[in-house]
Amino acid sequence: MYSRTSLAVLALSLASPAFAQEHADKTLDEIIVTSTPLNKTRETLSQGVSVLTGADLNTRMEGTIGETLVSLPGVSSTFFGPGASRPIIRGLGGDRVEVLVNGLGAIDASTVSPDHAVAGESLSVKSVEVIRGPNTLLYGPSAIGGVVNIIDGRIPMEMPEGAVEGRARLTYGTNADERTAAGGVTFGLGDQFAAHAEGSWRKADDYHVPAGALPGGKVVEHSALKDKTGSAGFSWIGDDGSYLGAAISRTDDLYGVPGEEEGVQIDLGQTRVDLMGQANMGGSLIQGAKMRFAWADYKHAELEDGETGTTFHNKGWQGRLELVQQPMGNLTGAMGVQLKYRNFDSVGEEAVAPHSKTTQYGVFLLEEYALGAVTVQGGLRLDHADIDANDIGQSRDFTALSGSIGAIWDLTEDVALTAHLSHTRRNPTAEELYSSGPHLATGAFEQGDALLGSETANGIEGGVRLHGERWALHGQVYYTDYADFIYLADTGDEEDGLPVRQFAATDAEFYGFEAEGDLVLTGTLQEGLHLHLQADTVRASMEGGNGHLPRIPPFTGTAGLAYLSPLFDAGAEVAYTAKQGRVAEFEEPTGDHTFVNAHLEVRPFQAMPDLALGLRVRNLFNTIGYNHTSFLKAVAPQPGRDVRFSVNLAF
Repeated sequence: MYSRTSLAVLALSLASPAFAQEHADKTLDEIIVTSTPLNKTRETLSQGVSVLTGADLNTRMEGTIGETLVSLPGVSSTFFGPGASRPIIRGLGGDRVEVLVNGLGAIDASTVSPDHAVAGESLSVKSVEVIRGPNTLLYGPSAIGGVVNIIDGRIPMEMPEGAVEGRARLTYGTNADERTAAGGVTFGLGDQFAAHAEGSWRKADDYHVPAGALPGGKVVEHSALKDKTGSAGFSWIGDDGSYLGAAISRTDDLYGVPGEEEGVQIDLGQTRVDLMGQANMGGSLIQGAKMRFAWADYKHAELEDGETGTTFHNKGWQGRLELVQQPMGNLTGAMGVQLKYRNFDSVGEEAVAPHSKTTQYGVFLLEEYALGAVTVQGGLRLDHADIDANDIGQSRDFTALSGSIGAIWDLTEDVALTAHLSHTRRNPTAEELYSSGPHLATGAFEQGDALLGSETANGIEGGVRLHGERWALHGQVYYTDYADFIYLADTGDEEDGLPVRQFAATDAEFYGFEAEGDLVLTGTLQEGLHLHLQADTVRASMEGGNGHLPRIPPFTGTAGLAYLSPLFDAGAEVAYTAKQGRVAEFEEPTGDHTFVNAHLEVRPFQAMPDLALGLRVRNLFNTIGYNHTSFLKAVAPQPGRDVRFSVNLAF
């Protein structure tokens, strides 16, 4: 939802329509994207980037990362009910969108199926970074569609201001009687040590939909949930900005899967240990080094009437080392290595995927050269993966070389053009290769193909960034040509009374655009009436006239007005989602819908500017809406009217 707006921030990013007042006076160079080894600003990246933080993140915050980001241009979600929702970027989801927690993968099972929640989706996150388009050079083949980096501060990287700093959040939503509480605190221990603790709790009943959305009533049964997370971290922090820290975290989720008469629930748990460090060396060749390592033990059970039917296990670890080179004239850059190990298994009557072990490593090089008004960014990455499914006598290995080059041309202080070319390769996952069995949550019999090869994407992207004293406009257009694109196809056959979906490969093309604009109608950036407009669309079809790909999001457009002031912010928006009639074989079209949303945030005490009371209304007129990208669109429509009250405090 549209909230506090800063033209300075919008001028950085393709999709940053709202930002907290406390950031409105910051310069462009202070908004840092930590997902890159060079800690670049969003203005200096050739791809579309969003960063949600502060009041903007508070306004958009939902219980899942997919629903939190769904209102950004180019982003939709898998929406498997309130308990599980993963981001879709430019029509790509699953294993093609890398969801990171503090720069490393979630190490869960969320890419295996849309009914699996992302582990570690704490409601106490500090910020979320979204980078659209292929980012294979940084995070490997799983980032071919984009990167979402969830930053929660579980490991302190700098000393708190004063002895203690923290934040807290309480919310209540009327639609499903949803109650949430989240918070975190960082405190100094002497001059160079800091500790951090945080946690979140959420509970909700079955959610309601408008009359007529479901044939059986207005309640989506088996959609209730209970979530809780907690973590504790400790760091040594040097005077030069170097640090070394560790944290342990725990996630426990219990949520229902709508659409199943048996009452399927998912009982999810993960224990995770993180290590992070940074050394500022100041050498003649290497300026600094960044290290990240995470180990996790993940397990979830699919419960049928309280009895365990199938259990998924994923034990794994990931590590990254990035070396930032000392600038040499106008040339800067970084090099790095990334290692991953995944031990995945599913046990039970519906064990759709066999036991598999996946080992991956990648090395990458990124370079940037400034030549007057033009800055060129490019790099190479080499990846290798071994996938062993020894229980069924299968194993595969893949090696892939990827590269990209981009440029930013600053025509004037207010006008910049961007361009980006990429060649990326993605290896098939163990599930795409070896799945074979019924999957109750998605209501299908899923079948892999052990002969699948790597998919190759050649993409081109261009953009424009315009901003003046009282307005800003950003736009991106892109085209990607895929060879051997892997997707889950409906075959029209049945197995065990379930429709058969087959992992298959086809040549395909994706193209689309994202556009966003802001205008100060009256007043100033800090106090006045603002207009916000945005739109996006993506088309995805098989080459040779062989039809459309399934579950591709339709056109969306949003228009919003907001009034900003030191005491309060108030606004409303109209969000339109078009009909999706370009469907794959055996896929049903989805009608359009228009939601009206509104919000009010009040800061009642001048002496406590970081205390905010919020009121948000989603789907004000209780309109029926269906999510075309969801496997459950018919049985889990979009929620009806929800009035949400919140209290946010920073100290």
